Amino acid sequence: YGATSRRSWPIPAGLLGVDTLIVVDEAHSARPFCETLSAIEQRWQKEAEHPVGPGLITVQMSATLPQDGGFTLEEEDLRCKPLARRLQTPKPVALHKAVPAGRGPRTKDKGDGRQILEDHIVEKAHEWLSDSTSGALAVVVNRVASARNIFKRLELSEDRKLLLSGRVRPWERDILLRTWMPRIRAGREGNDPGSPVAVVATQCIEVGADFDFDYMITEAASLDALRQRFGRLDRFGRRAERMGARSADGTVGLVVAGADQVERDDGGNISNPDPIYSWALAATWDFLSDCAGNGLVDVSHAALTRFMTAGMELTGLAQSQPSAFPLLPAYLDLLAHTSPPPDPDVEIAAFLHGSTGPEAEVTLVWRAGLDPRDPAAWAELVAIQPPVPGEGCSVPLWEARAWLEGKTVLSNQSHDLEGIPVEVGRASDGDLQATHVTSRHALAWRGPDDPIVRQPGEIRPGDLLIVPCEYGGCTRFGWDPSETSPVRDIGDLVAAELKRRPVLRLAALEGLEESPAEPE
Repeated sequence: YGATSRRSWPIPAGLLGVDTLIVVDEAHSARPFCETLSAIEQRWQKEAEHPVGPGLITVQMSATLPQDGGFTLEEEDLRCKPLARRLQTPKPVALHKAVPAGRGPRTKDKGDGRQILEDHIVEKAHEWLSDSTSGALAVVVNRVASARNIFKRLELSEDRKLLLSGRVRPWERDILLRTWMPRIRAGREGNDPGSPVAVVATQCIEVGADFDFDYMITEAASLDALRQRFGRLDRFGRRAERMGARSADGTVGLVVAGADQVERDDGGNISNPDPIYSWALAATWDFLSDCAGNGLVDVSHAALTRFMTAGMELTGLAQSQPSAFPLLPAYLDLLAHTSPPPDPDVEIAAFLHGSTGPEAEVTLVWRAGLDPRDPAAWAELVAIQPPVPGEGCSVPLWEARAWLEGKTVLSNQSHDLEGIPVEVGRASDGDLQATHVTSRHALAWRGPDDPIVRQPGEIRPGDLLIVPCEYGGCTRFGWDPSETSPVRDIGDLVAAELKRRPVLRLAALEGLEESPAEPE
């Protein structure tokens, strides 16, 4: 129905609202949308003046639904051996607190707590890789910058390590996954001996990723986030068949928390709640510590379910999420008018995402043939092959501005975050340091009739920005503001995959970054 005109919207709306089953996968990340569907199903369709047949039915699917989130597994379901093994195979993980060497209790951290956390994770990753002859290691952290730093420090060849985050051009991400899936997908039969591999990722692997790792090192997070991550660890309960015995200490994973994330003062308070998971991170750490025996805690689905139903303190363990705006009669009346549309119109994002404000992000597209000294000529060149979906990279607004201004972030605490509104992670002026690069322009593309060349301070949330490849800032693994090598222009390749009209662009492409061969 996406191609229908606005005047015909009532037709698909009416068809989809009658005798329709909507299955929402990964429903934990779409709570406002589910709330809106519930309001339609449980209230407005029942109050319709002329109900027509069965109405809307919603099924939510997720490993971390609320207690009242819908159907669950019955005892009969657990008699299925493959399902029982998947849910009940023990997954013992250790809990590690990253503290500076020689630091005593209740003493102030020496140095950057974020750096100490990354150092500890890199050390433990190298220990597992050196002790393993095969298998796939996952390193999951809560910040994109931490993922980049850890990825660069892993002493592995480029063909044995992968970086995954939400800040990557979709076309390049798809190529990377096609190459890597045989080594990390769920259900694979075995691993190549003598070549353990590592995947460093952010929260992006929590949703829609059918991965299966043999060992996982994860930064502490809220309980619902950790359960999603551990769902990618020994996914089918077949790790023992694939790799043999567990690690020397009997674990299949490690949860690492910085001392500043979980330690409490004498009054039992956390002085600096986590910017992503707030108080839930420390509360989850305490919960796992209470569940642990002999320093290990079983994070399998069955074990965590037993812990959560055994009367343990569960308050504040889940990450807070926005709620949908209430679907009031006045909004329904406006939504029913499609021709002419109401003015002002209803902001539909309020019912889908629980927010009406624009995300503080921009999309960057790199193009060859744009002379950095002549931005006035960019619009005409870009119009020859307009940007297409799949070639842009989402970047926090504040970080894009700093990058265009030629500034670098000094504080590791201020790097970009993933999973929350990015303005929370904005760097202060004291965290930025000017580099040798002068301030640069960007072309805000709003169609061939309305392009605008903007200074860094003039870019706005939601802008689609075209910049020259010579600016750097991106590799085949995604956004990296420290990268100075020219970026590969993938506009023509993405356009060809989307069956756009062929365009011949003549530009100086020498020296641009090479990336893996494209699929035929």
